Amino acid sequence: MVEQLKKIVKFEEQQLAKKHIHVIRKPSHDMFGYVGMNKDASQPMGVPWPYKSSTIVIDKNIHGRERRRTEVHELVEKHFMNKGEPYWQAHQKAQKSEKYVK
Repeated sequence: MVEQLKKIVKFEEQQLAKKHIHVIRKPSHDMFGYVGMNKDASQPMGVPWPYKSSTIVIDKNIHGRERRRTEVHELVEKHFMNKGEPYWQAHQKAQKSEKYVK
């Protein structure tokens, strides 16, 4: 599992670097209590999603390494949900993946 997570993190970091993912920064009060959100997680969490599926939303008050970990967390979570895993399972894997973010 560790090697798989490292591989996924590397891929998602490349996607961010190539700007294949649109990142929107929003104020905390517009984040429904979350620091990040993606389309796949928004549905089970009951958060309205008016954006394209290639968009993630990040709290504008987080910066630096925490911002990067949050961005990658959202993409890893989305990756596993797209493979059919339920939100909570995908979320836990995304949390574990954060320690591999460069």
